[in-house]
Amino acid sequence: MENFSASNLLKLIPLLIVLVLVIPKGNVSATKKVVRVQNDLGEVTLMVHCRSKDDDVGVHYLSNGNYTTWPFGDSLIRTIFWCTIKWNGEKEDFTVYDSLRDRVRCWLKCWWSVRPDGAYSFNEKTQQYEKLYAW
Repeated sequence: MENFSASNLLKLIPLLIVLVLVIPKGNVSATKKVVRVQNDLGEVTLMVHCRSKDDDVGVHYLSNGNYTTWPFGDSLIRTIFWCTIKWNGEKEDFTVYDSLRDRVRCWLKCWWSVRPDGAYSFNEKTQQYEKLYAW
């Protein structure tokens, strides 16, 4: 039987790193992010249709103060969700999650407030909503 040398151990390190990154730890749902899109337009019904390259979360009609929400796991490469929203003859498209933009600003709560002047995103670091899209 061959001796287990330091050079053999060095060959295993990349495999161990991949396993540590890929194998979930504990409760998987605890590590999922949640996108929430809320209607804050006033007495107007908001149609929301959100999707990613791989998932369509469906069409939702939201009255004032109501929201739609869905959990997702971030991919190792890049995750993007975008929404089309419609109200009173208006239509807007915007990105609700882009891992390149949002990994720092929304660790778990990727919350959005759709308002008459734009879409506001909740920044978990500052604990405040910030306008990211204007219309």
